[in-house]
Amino acid sequence: RDSGTLRAAESPDIGLTPREAGEFSFAKAILAQTDANYARRECGFELEASRAMAAKLGKEPQGLYVPNEVLRMQRGQRDLVAGTPSSGGYLVATEVQAASFIELLRTHSHVLTLGATTLGDLVGNVSIPSQAGAAAAYWVAENGAVTESAQTFGQVPLNPKTVGGFTDFSRRMLLQSSADIEGIIRRDLASIVAVEVDRAAIAGSGASNEPTGILGTSGIGSVVIGANGGPITWTHILQLEEALANASADMGAMAYLTNSKVRRALKGTTKVSGDAGAGFVWSDEARDADGFGTLNGYKAAASSN
Repeated sequence: RDSGTLRAAESPDIGLTPREAGEFSFAKAILAQTDANYARRECGFELEASRAMAAKLGKEPQGLYVPNEVLRMQRGQRDLVAGTPSSGGYLVATEVQAASFIELLRTHSHVLTLGATTLGDLVGNVSIPSQAGAAAAYWVAENGAVTESAQTFGQVPLNPKTVGGFTDFSRRMLLQSSADIEGIIRRDLASIVAVEVDRAAIAGSGASNEPTGILGTSGIGSVVIGANGGPITWTHILQLEEALANASADMGAMAYLTNSKVRRALKGTTKVSGDAGAGFVWSDEARDADGFGTLNGYKAAASSN
């Protein structure tokens, strides 16, 4: 508006051609702000475009103006982009941070760490002798004869089961991998075998070449909560300990092993119903260095196996 008369708005452009707008360098313009010698030597076009823009606006910049033609091209006419291989993406390097390799999260294996006995250096089949029954003791009268009795024996046969893993990789993979591919594969195979041995020790079916796990072994003491299960209480935990004691098996390495769902429930279950002061079934004390908690005074661990 000039003296009450409306006039058409002036174009904000300074008259750069598309080629000239494409030649405008943001990198040079930025460097020109920090190095005057570089600005005079390398940034003549960018500085001249800024001065033309300043004249158009009637205001000096606090730094350097970027012409509208350049901004418009950057917004809508990007010919080279990192996301398209043939349009510049091939020039963007991918740096593999092998030293920061992220390991796979795995199921915890606790059967051995909780105290299971292992037998090493075995070659053939193994039979472990056992005593199945004891002699009997009798009270007798003076000069009376004691009734004869005898012990009975048995054996626990151990037959080998084989578990393994297999990964094939090429010679070129070995030569060109930035990460230690052999070390990664070795660690992974060792880990999957360890997890599978732990799972089979707990719940092996005894079929399809699997060993028989604890849950499938006859004669293992158990506590029945209900026909279809039910909430676990402090009494049930004590009854598990009692079942071992009744079988005179409460000796050696004893621990509780369960899954994360049961652990979560026990951490929120009080020993005495409704009385948090009596403490919770699963101790809320800090876990030890190996990650074990405390349950009824024994080591306790959880695993998805």
